Parts: sequence; C-alpha cells; structure tokens
Amino acid sequence: MLKLYRSERPLRFFTAIGILLALTSVILAIPIVITFIETGLVPRLPTAVLSMGLMIMALLSVSSGLVLDTVTRGRREMKMLTYLPQPTLKRS
Repeated sequence: MLKLYRSERPLRFFTAIGILLALTSVILAIPIVITFIETGLVPRLPTAVLSMGLMIMALLSVSSGLVLDTVTRGRREMKMLTYLPQPTLKRS
C-alpha cells in the first residue's frame, strides 16, 4: 500500500517524511542553540552534526517529492493524451 501511495502521490509521501525529519532535527537542535546562546560553546558537537544531517535529509526528501510529483503529473498527461483520440462508445 505504501508503494502505491508513493508512486501515485509522491509529493505528499516525501513531504510527510521531510516533516518528520525536520521536526526531529529541530527538537535535537533546540537544547544546543540554548546552550550556545548561554555559554558561547557547543559542547555536544555530534548532536549538532546529527541535527544538521537530518535537516539536509528533510530538504532532500521534499525536493525529491517535488521532482517525482512533476514526473507523475507528466505521466498522467501522456496517458490522457494517448487515450484522447480513441473513439467513444455511443449508447443507443
């Protein structure tokens, strides 16, 4: 079911993943920023690096969703154009 949702609605799917990653990144970064404002030091450098990595992954996920949504939309339009010249059935 997830594969079908990913292929039919990639923007929603990858945006949801991006939001989860971004929220995790912000939650991890808040204590680091507060400590930096108070002391001017970053004592938990691995957590800061993890937070930045998660935010980069979130942005990549959303941008991938945008690209895949454009591809999916183009595929639907091509399918529609393929069936457009077909004669319609007339009911009598």
